[in-house]
Amino acid sequence: MEQPKGFEEPGKETWVWMLQKGLYGMKQVGRIWNKMMNKAMISWGFTCLACESCIYYRRRDSGIVIVAVHVDDFLSAAHLPQENTAFRAQMKTIWNILDLGKARFCVGITISHDRLARTVSLSQTALIDRIITQSSQQDTYPAKMLMDPGLKLRRPDPSKMTTHDKAELAKFPYRLLIGCLLYLSVALRPDITYAVQQLSQFLDSYSYMHWNAAIQIVCYLKGTWELKLVLGSTNPISLVRFTDSDWANCLDTRRSVGGYAFTLGSGVISWATWKQKTVASSSCEAEYMAAFECGKEAIWLQTLLSGIDFTPAASTPILCDNNAAINLSEDPSLHQQVKHIDIKFHFLCKHIHSGDLKLSYVNTHDNIANIFTKALDTTKFEKLHLFLGLVLKPTTWFHSRRSVAMPRWGGVLRSGQYTVTKSNNMFFYFFLLSFLYLPDSLS
Repeated sequence: MEQPKGFEEPGKETWVWMLQKGLYGMKQVGRIWNKMMNKAMISWGFTCLACESCIYYRRRDSGIVIVAVHVDDFLSAAHLPQENTAFRAQMKTIWNILDLGKARFCVGITISHDRLARTVSLSQTALIDRIITQSSQQDTYPAKMLMDPGLKLRRPDPSKMTTHDKAELAKFPYRLLIGCLLYLSVALRPDITYAVQQLSQFLDSYSYMHWNAAIQIVCYLKGTWELKLVLGSTNPISLVRFTDSDWANCLDTRRSVGGYAFTLGSGVISWATWKQKTVASSSCEAEYMAAFECGKEAIWLQTLLSGIDFTPAASTPILCDNNAAINLSEDPSLHQQVKHIDIKFHFLCKHIHSGDLKLSYVNTHDNIANIFTKALDTTKFEKLHLFLGLVLKPTTWFHSRRSVAMPRWGGVLRSGQYTVTKSNNMFFYFFLLSFLYLPDSLS
């Protein structure tokens, strides 16, 4: 590194220092730490997953240990408590560590456990409180509806805005609010993902309509403050995938919005909402391109599960509510009619024909991914809201006097500029797998 000003060696002012160890705050420190940590983990018998470099896995005759790493924060789940103890002892031989015991709080996420039900509940009430305070909504009433189904957002015309309006809008912390909501949506609140994705397209040009829509999300969060994402169950693990799109959703570009959701039999573990990069000429094309993105995530998830010796059943279906897209993915003869679609999207057909993936039909009213592609009315929203694994206490206003039961799936659900909002799934996978696959010790 260059010599700090005022500490140069006389006569060697142009020389540089060679570091003996990494210094905190330097841009190289993160990489140096990661290399040292990875070397230690490998020496202890762990395998770093090729598809997710922050997860380490070790299987020995004495038990199994899965470790998730976030910079220098470690979460470990073991088949037996003794394995966790042994792992911590190995860490102490190299580093000075702070053992916090049973996992209750990590990277802003509050963790609670129910070992009898084999579930883990995750929440971020502190962040919601901060958002409510920063947006000055402490005294407002909570909103039951997240976004008006009839609301259509588009970029405002600057020529029609007065100087006074521009000055007043500049006072609103719109970008700050959307940034906070974005973090919350990708971490623990899949129910607000679509609304946040829509509003995040207008960070450089917004109006009172956009600000009011953002405040409505805050009021909705105020009413669902105690909402928790519940993962796990006593049922066997079953990878279920949903995909959907809303054709020509964007009024400015006429591009479609795509979305998907993944579960392992309980709450969602991976979800995403995005504006597609090209204009689809039909709803079939829009659904086909959304299924392509879902297929990529499905293959990654299958690789992750296989990396910890839990290979899912072959050809787990991707549930889609468009028969034309399903036929297109299975029948090569139809491709003469869709030659204009980018060749990369036919990646989906390749994996369907090889048996890695399978598109299956699900009724649009039962398609969880609907909540990620459009603003729904209250009845539909509440129904799909529960299927996400988001649970409130029965005493709260949102589900007044009505107990909430988690849905169970036996493979298929049964019941009467390019903005992307995507879940940060590493910790979800770790928590869920640790409680369904390694239920005995989490620290």
